[in-house]
Amino acid sequence: MAAGGVEWMKAGNGVWHSGTPVGDTQVKGFQLWIALPAAEENTPAQSIYLAPSDVPQEGPARALRGRYGEAKSPINALAQMTYLSVSMRRSQCLNFC
Repeated sequence: MAAGGVEWMKAGNGVWHSGTPVGDTQVKGFQLWIALPAAEENTPAQSIYLAPSDVPQEGPARALRGRYGEAKSPINALAQMTYLSVSMRRSQCLNFC
């Protein structure tokens, strides 16, 4: 996965993966785990990959899941949530401060 890309995984009834970075370049990543509703715990696993260019952006906010302004994530997950990646200089303060 390229820097700035997103993987959304629904483990469902289980997945095996290593999560090992490819190549010799040092990487940083972030994982957010959300419990599935009981009715979804044994459903088939699913993975969605978004290239950095496929992550909608409005201003300094990239919509990884949910919506911010006109930026709406193509990931249709069960949980009603908004998950943003926001980059700004310390001197900037929009609606996020």
